[in-house]
Amino acid sequence: FAFLERHQALGYGKEAAAGTLTYAHEALGLTRIAAVIDPANAGSIRIVERLGMHYVRPILMPGDAEEISFYQEG
Repeated sequence: FAFLERHQALGYGKEAAAGTLTYAHEALGLTRIAAVIDPANAGSIRIVERLGMHYVRPILMPGDAEEISFYQEG
């Protein structure tokens, strides 16, 4: 997810992420949820950590030149 600057820091990101996790677990039955985040995006990192995710390792996505951070639940 991404928000225009004027809509940041209003709780929308946490609400959207929490709702997505709930839907993934309850409606879809998923047991493993992961997130990839630009390491410079402190706001998104705070959100996923508050929702119980933890940093696993840097990863390099196909076609990208820079690593991004991989998070997962648990």
